[in-house]
Amino acid sequence: MNIVLIGNGFDLAHGLPTAYTDFLTFLKRINTPPIKSADFNQDLEALINDPANLDIVEKMRKLFLNNVWYNYFREKTITNSNWCDFETEIEYVVRQLETVKKYLDEDRFLWLTNIDNRKINSTFLMISIINYCLKHSLQQNSQEIEILDNTRLLLNGKHKSVKLTIGINAPNFNFDLEILQSGPLDIAFENLITFTLEQLEDFSKCFELYLSKFVNKLSYPKIGFINDLLSKHDNKLLTFNYTNTPSRYGCPIIDDNTCFIHGYACWNENDNLVLGIDEKNTTIDPLFTPFRKYFQRASKECNKNFRKWINDIKSRSRVDSVYYNPHLEHNLYIIGHSLTLSDRFILNELITLKNMTTTIYYHSDDNRINLMKNLAAILGYQKFSELIENDFVKFEKGSFNRKIKEINPY
Repeated sequence: MNIVLIGNGFDLAHGLPTAYTDFLTFLKRINTPPIKSADFNQDLEALINDPANLDIVEKMRKLFLNNVWYNYFREKTITNSNWCDFETEIEYVVRQLETVKKYLDEDRFLWLTNIDNRKINSTFLMISIINYCLKHSLQQNSQEIEILDNTRLLLNGKHKSVKLTIGINAPNFNFDLEILQSGPLDIAFENLITFTLEQLEDFSKCFELYLSKFVNKLSYPKIGFINDLLSKHDNKLLTFNYTNTPSRYGCPIIDDNTCFIHGYACWNENDNLVLGIDEKNTTIDPLFTPFRKYFQRASKECNKNFRKWINDIKSRSRVDSVYYNPHLEHNLYIIGHSLTLSDRFILNELITLKNMTTTIYYHSDDNRINLMKNLAAILGYQKFSELIENDFVKFEKGSFNRKIKEINPY
């Protein structure tokens, strides 16, 4: 079996604006007047201004304006122009929220003034509380809310302390009533986490619309060696991307030989993308399970074809199987995946399969070294050395600059 595995570097090699910073730039653009600048993709500008896309642009605005994740990511780009990793920040935020829950599990309530700022960055927490309150206000436009010292709120000129509770899970939170009452603003932590998950789904859907209705419509040139590789008829395609880029090479999108392990960007009312954080061996609090990639893949049914391929390969290496074939060789070709730890379980399972030979394509010497370091972290010293020394893992420089013709969207 031949499996071609691609990551976001595959799309970037085609000149597609699929980096997270590209997406944030796009959101900033659709919230401002039209621009003519070398810093913004003018093909995207033309699509934004296309009357046929007016409803899509408006739908995206509703999804990301006042979204807690968008606001948080946007602030990251302001303080660090080179930042570009949603998943790392989502993991950071979730770890912070998990720490808050540990405090709550002990005392059942927590005053924000008692949070140890050396252990917990309460910025995201406060942004979430504000947006949660506004969502449950009948007078959203008239409410003036400010953050004081990341522990208190200023509501229409009135100071209000915030107390998180757990185990109450009051479903009928009424912000307007809360601010009229004396005492603190009581927020059920379970409801707040549910809200942040809903906001992440909205942000993910916005990203899906950007990819499906704008990026997928851009034209770009083919890359020669990728065309040669994908033209083989017996390939399985495992993509960590959301885009339809492989279809321009003739790869079917809906097919038993294709697996969008993190979902496929398409235009519908559902959020089809996996946008979450690393799997872990440790026990996870069920409250935070929906943030995990493995859970999202299962709930969105993204990995069924991949599992079938794995089982097929394993069955052919078992002596007791009717499909047993000890001489059958398998090939894994990796293009544009950075081999980071966030996908280590899938990568490790594939690369260490019996009779599997892995070829990893790189674009520069520095890129090769980084890929080797990441792979060593995934496999561990012993397995990494064994596979490299026995040529079961090979690194090959890809001719990413050899373009053959421009591909126009369907």
